[in-house]
Amino acid sequence: MVLHICGYENCVYSTSKSGNLARHILTHTGVKSYVCGICNESFARTDTLASHMQTHTGVKSHVCTTCNKAFSKASGLARHILIHKEQQPHM
Repeated sequence: MVLHICGYENCVYSTSKSGNLARHILTHTGVKSYVCGICNESFARTDTLASHMQTHTGVKSHVCTTCNKAFSKASGLARHILIHKEQQPHM
């Protein structure tokens, strides 16, 4: 197995996949090549832009199976589900 290691000073990130390292490097460079055509906010990754676009479209495709409340992001649904389990998210 080949280990790809981040070369930035004080960074200990490593991965077995070169694509993951390339994505990680963007956190150091600040390069944000993907721009929202509606509000001009920019993003480093296409999937982040796609997730952001849901804020403009109002699409909420992640639905709670307990109460049918809908969320635009899976993370919002995951946080909400804790309510039904009577737990609080770790902060």
